[in-house]
Amino acid sequence: AIVHSPRGEGISSGIVLFEVPGQNPQSLRHKLLEDGVVTSFRGGHLRAAAHGYNDENDIDRLVESVRRNS
Repeated sequence: AIVHSPRGEGISSGIVLFEVPGQNPQSLRHKLLEDGVVTSFRGGHLRAAAHGYNDENDIDRLVESVRRNS
């Protein structure tokens, strides 16, 4: 996956904008949703927004679902 969110020293956010080369982001979004992973489609990319309601298992499920569906 390619991360499009700003990164660098002093920059942090629970919002991650990403794409998977060769994958239609809207189709991938639907596949992730089938796995119980909620993302949104913004500006041609997928957007995952982790916050206080999410835990490490949720992040692991996102990563595994992206790998499995890519």
